[in-house]
Amino acid sequence: MNFSNDQPSGLWVKGDFFYEVRDRARDARIDRLQARHLDAVSKGKDYTNFVIAAGYAAFFGLWAGVASDIGVRPRCAAAALMGVSLMMFIGWEILSMYQRGKAAKAFNDLCFDVLPGDDFEQKWDAAIAAEHRISNWYIRAWTWVLWPTVATGLSGAAILAGAAAAKGFGL
Repeated sequence: MNFSNDQPSGLWVKGDFFYEVRDRARDARIDRLQARHLDAVSKGKDYTNFVIAAGYAAFFGLWAGVASDIGVRPRCAAAALMGVSLMMFIGWEILSMYQRGKAAKAFNDLCFDVLPGDDFEQKWDAAIAAEHRISNWYIRAWTWVLWPTVATGLSGAAILAGAAAAKGFGL
């Protein structure tokens, strides 16, 4: 099928039928790609959150077992680093919930607003474009939150584990 901008020579169609078919086929491909992308991002986010939550659970399990046996400085350092990690992660999740709520409200406002056909299409296209901008920002920003969250959490766990090992070996 020819999806160029020009109607293929020799093809006689009435009105804009060719363009409509071409646009619908393109839109269907874009919709399938977006659905796959959103599914991959959602699964990736779910897995990342699971791993981070498991890491926090492991840290607090270790903390419960050794906190009373290690010195004040390593205990405070581990608690401070883990606290920073938790604040970044929880802050990010709160921001994410706010953004999802804001997007849901905008979608509801658009869907339930009674508009003439042309206005709806323009507003729909603008809403999709805004959602793409927010999604792209969200993906880029997550990297800047993920790495410090993981680094501070792992550092706190390493200090705690190191202090527990040192105490266990009599160092």
